[in-house]
Amino acid sequence: MKPHDQFAKNYLEELLSPLGRVEISKEITDETRQIDLFFSPYPEGQITVDNLGLLGQIALNSALLEPYRNSPTRADVRNCLSKLTAVFAELQRQAKRENSSYNEENLPRLWILAPLVSETILNGFGAVLDPNWPEGVYFLPRLQRTAIIVINQLPVNFHTLWLRLLGKGKTQNQAVRELLELPIGNNYRQNVIELLLSWRVSVEIQNILEEEDREVFMTLSQTYLEWKEAVRRQAREEALEEGLQAGRQEGRQEGRQAGLQEGRQEARRGMIENLLQVRFGQLDDSFNPVIEGLLSLSPSESSRLLIESAREELFERFHDITPQ
Repeated sequence: MKPHDQFAKNYLEELLSPLGRVEISKEITDETRQIDLFFSPYPEGQITVDNLGLLGQIALNSALLEPYRNSPTRADVRNCLSKLTAVFAELQRQAKRENSSYNEENLPRLWILAPLVSETILNGFGAVLDPNWPEGVYFLPRLQRTAIIVINQLPVNFHTLWLRLLGKGKTQNQAVRELLELPIGNNYRQNVIELLLSWRVSVEIQNILEEEDREVFMTLSQTYLEWKEAVRRQAREEALEEGLQAGRQEGRQEGRQAGLQEGRQEARRGMIENLLQVRFGQLDDSFNPVIEGLLSLSPSESSRLLIESAREELFERFHDITPQ
């Protein structure tokens, strides 16, 4: 799976999971096909969607979300529409089995998300703007229950921020800058930053950086350095305080020196663990030999390995058994 495809799915799951059930790569039973992301909202009133703006508005009802990094082709749009039709058929069969009503108005809607979409595609599928929705949101004829969001056409405001982060070039870079300016206490800010940083590292490792991504990555590079320094500083301060407290309690100079040394070691451990989490996700006990091995190296050598080495390479170097 391409890094941006994985990032888009993880990103949308992160934002939408508090609002309802999220299924990534949901299989359709009529043949071997998958929906990128299928969303079902929790019962009305369980949680507010206001903080997500336009994305929250989409999340008021069941939805198929199909994000694209580039402009979708005619075949891409037709493939998305066929997935929606398959979902309709599956719901109709389910209603028949359960002898329940089949309400057309409750059917899920398909949302195709792309930075750019050609006029040929929009006109060819009869997609038009709706005055009740922002610029950039095009709806196909009503019974098709489908909309195409041209992300780079969305107005620049907080209401569209969470979708513009899936844009491209200047649109995405502007959205990243707005994200960084949000208060640190924002519910989504830190987790989304970490997802963006993980995407950045994945692209660099696979050496598939596109020219339009360079400006975004420059913005993220500074954030990456600041984030690493903040993690290092916080870990150092916490460990130093623990060491000093231990030293005062012991009343001996040796205690303070040991505390300072332990503090520096814990600071490095915290930085290594956080960098591993950004690259590989949640850590388990199998990473313990890797962490200990990196701690035994010089800071410059361990940093180089953390950025350049694949998961398997780290395990091969520091672990007797490569994880399955």
